[in-house]
Amino acid sequence: MGWRLLFYLCFFVKINGDLIFSNCKRAVFEKREGIFYSVGFPKPIEPPQCFVYHFQAPPEKHVQLTFETVEVPSSLGSKCLDFIRIYDAPKSNFIDENSKNYDEFCGKKSFGSNQDFVSAANHLFLVIQAEISRSVRINGSYQFLDSSKYQSDVQKLAPKTCEFRASALKGQIWSPNAPYFVPENLNWLNTSELRCEEMDHVASHVLVGSRMSKIFDFCGSEIPPPLMSAKNILTLEYVVKSNEGTRQPQPEDDFGFVIEYKFLTNWGNQPKETIVDQSKSCNFAFNSTVQKIGHFWSPNHPGFYPRNLDCEYVFHGKDGQIVVIHFEYFDVEGFGQCEDSTHSDFVLFSNYKTTDRTNRRYCGGMKPPGAIASESNYFRMLFRTNDIFDGTGFYGHYQFVDQQASQSNNVKLATASAPTATVQTAMLVALAGSMVSLHWPLWH
Repeated sequence: MGWRLLFYLCFFVKINGDLIFSNCKRAVFEKREGIFYSVGFPKPIEPPQCFVYHFQAPPEKHVQLTFETVEVPSSLGSKCLDFIRIYDAPKSNFIDENSKNYDEFCGKKSFGSNQDFVSAANHLFLVIQAEISRSVRINGSYQFLDSSKYQSDVQKLAPKTCEFRASALKGQIWSPNAPYFVPENLNWLNTSELRCEEMDHVASHVLVGSRMSKIFDFCGSEIPPPLMSAKNILTLEYVVKSNEGTRQPQPEDDFGFVIEYKFLTNWGNQPKETIVDQSKSCNFAFNSTVQKIGHFWSPNHPGFYPRNLDCEYVFHGKDGQIVVIHFEYFDVEGFGQCEDSTHSDFVLFSNYKTTDRTNRRYCGGMKPPGAIASESNYFRMLFRTNDIFDGTGFYGHYQFVDQQASQSNNVKLATASAPTATVQTAMLVALAGSMVSLHWPLWH
């Protein structure tokens, strides 16, 4: 039968000091795979009886149960007199107060055929109780899963985060804790990256200080995002690794790329109501006397924002007004609490014209909450980037509201649509004090 069955007149399971299932018979399953079923199957269990099936795998393995037949009668009110319970004991071979109970199943609160359950570690307990009914019966199969088969070919980007990068030519990616359940409240990001350096690609660089710094290598069929430099130089290198024969396209196919570029003296397209302070390098102001509701975004959004930015978004309301800000999209690269030691890009709000050190920085997984409200009619947002990371920035809405209305929880944010080994090098050089903006109408 593929398993070993041992019965004991007493099986002691201690929870909170009390003995439960003390009269249950016990079955131990130790082989790598097999079947299990209730006593006398396909006939039902003769009540009153209860059984504890202990699936005991070697260390570094998981237990998977697959049910084929599950017949347990309906409950009496909210109480299941006859039931099935599945316990997960990740650190021991017995059930205690810390053992995870998936649930108690009976009647409508049951499950159908081909239902799988997987343990967190190498022990799983199945409890079958037939107290009064003569219709309890189950059967199914089990197998022990090797943990090493569920290792992802990815790199963790930072400690205590759930961000990974996959850059191998091929591999596998599993959810955290696989094959066990994914952890609760998880926001998991996989960044898959082609090995562009091994094929034809376009490498982009910008001037950072006195050196050229790589933004990204682009390859494949996906159109690259728009690019923008913080200074007056941006370079593109077209690197050809393939031979002429493998590059021959079909007659109906396009091949290669087309780019459009512009030299700018500002940070590109911004909302028409924006007031730009030309005396500052990157300053956008929004005044409620011009428009009470609107949207804003990072320079070059939805493309990569420039490096070494120090931008201010200043909101001026009338007396008695506050401003409420809501982000529809937020991709500002950073780690942890966005401290200076992590070299993170970040967004920081201030109720004053100076830095408000009591407010939190936002970056990476530390995203802004649903809505951020000012304390008065003045609000300032600082967007600062470094010379290392690239992200696609943010897009959000602002609304000036009366303080009395906001205290009555009547604030409704407006919605708006998002703004619409041969190397060839193209160096785009603008006048000093200008920026280079670039996008790709055609990419194949």
